[in-house]
Amino acid sequence: MKQQNGWIKLLRNGEARLRDLLDATERRYKELDRSKPPAFLLYVDQGRELYVRAEEHQRRRFSEVISGALAIQVCTC
Repeated sequence: MKQQNGWIKLLRNGEARLRDLLDATERRYKELDRSKPPAFLLYVDQGRELYVRAEEHQRRRFSEVISGALAIQVCTC
């Protein structure tokens, strides 16, 4: 839980990108001697609620995180 909250804070404050989180996840797979997944799926549920209820800076940061992730690789599955 502490590690999860740390990532939330880093992403929220702009100190980390989604790519950083994915890299850390891949390193963890390697530490556990497991093969990394061929891809990651980012599922955003109720994103509209964020834009309706969140403060302006939270909406902006969420959009930055998502748009930065789109630059990683887009799957048209």
